[in-house]
Amino acid sequence: MTFSYFLGGSIGTLAATWAWSHAGWNGVCGVAVVFLVLAVLSHFVIGEPEKLVTE
Repeated sequence: MTFSYFLGGSIGTLAATWAWSHAGWNGVCGVAVVFLVLAVLSHFVIGEPEKLVTE
């Protein structure tokens, strides 16, 4: 699970850096919108994750 967080963070950083070098803040905001749309779509397609029981 932690690996997924670090992988997602590094991909997001890479995409934002690339967008900044090509389009400045507009590019970074565009990348953020794309990732947000993907997150919402995946939530509706995959559904809510199961809750972990920690008892």
